[in-house]
Amino acid sequence: MKMKLRASFLTIALISSTSVMAAPVQWGSTGHWYEYFDTLVTATEAVTLAQASTFSGMHGYLATITSSYENWFVANDVASGSTAFIGGSDAGDEGNWTWRAGPETGQSLTYTNWASGEPNNNNDEDYILTNWGIGFWNDMGVGPLFTVKFGYVVEYGDTLLSPVPEPETYAMLLAGLGLLGFMAPRRKETVL
Repeated sequence: MKMKLRASFLTIALISSTSVMAAPVQWGSTGHWYEYFDTLVTATEAVTLAQASTFSGMHGYLATITSSYENWFVANDVASGSTAFIGGSDAGDEGNWTWRAGPETGQSLTYTNWASGEPNNNNDEDYILTNWGIGFWNDMGVGPLFTVKFGYVVEYGDTLLSPVPEPETYAMLLAGLGLLGFMAPRRKETVL
């Protein structure tokens, strides 16, 4: 009995010591939620995994950082200083860094915090890592030259549900139904 009890405690201890994801954390300025994943992946894997993530009815995407305050929050409070992919890239248009997902999709980066000498496009680096030094960014590539993998930060912001229709939509619907009712053939009643 003691042996089984020890084995059970050992199993619980091993499970407890394995990597555990922290719950998403909300940032007040955007109202969005952020989550760091310490799963080591390539940039393209990070994009795919982030887009497959959901939290509380919201879509996930690699974090889009638009201010120094948000950068500090993501680098320190969310990723806890760990090097991680975020959502910017210049793939397909070298030197034109844009956000690839979320509300800022396709927009040029208005805020950056590149580490000294970055982005340098060394061997065709097209994706952004944060915490290349706390809060600083580095460009990173994919492919056989880039075998080192990193974690990633997911931002949750847009809802999974369709947007609520505007009042004009309802007015148009009612007007259309009324017109259909007016144009529908009328049944003649026979008077006896």
